[in-house]
Amino acid sequence: MTLTKNQTLESLFCGDNQLISLNVKSGYNTTLSRLGAKNNPNLSCIEVDDAAYSFSNWKDVDAGVRFSIN
Repeated sequence: MTLTKNQTLESLFCGDNQLISLNVKSGYNTTLSRLGAKNNPNLSCIEVDDAAYSFSNWKDVDAGVRFSIN
């Protein structure tokens, strides 16, 4: 799922799905205050603007999911 054009996205809840990719890299990730992506067994990486920010602020993801800028 790609959400790169959503510059005003504030919340995203996409848990309990079969996602294999998630791209929220928009240049505005600090406006995304809540991200819920648990129970996506095939999702191992979420593409973001700033991996350190994402790791610190978005905790509602499965263990082992990493945040990456590419």
